Amino acid sequence: MIWTIEKRKQGNEIWVSSNVQPESILVGEGYEKKEYKRSMELAKVITEALNNYEDIMFVKRILNKE
Repeated sequence: MIWTIEKRKQGNEIWVSSNVQPESILVGEGYEKKEYKRSMELAKVITEALNNYEDIMFVKRILNKE
């Protein structure tokens, strides 16, 4: 599963979404410049953390099969 940043409602809502399951996390709204910047920073942290977790779980599943 890969997590990505997605912008909705003309770029005013910042979401972190999964490419496999219909799962999304609303990170924040970006109606103001400062709010948008903060929401994007937070979305980048969440995306990186979730992708790192998915990588670790994938490796663990492979090692457990051997």
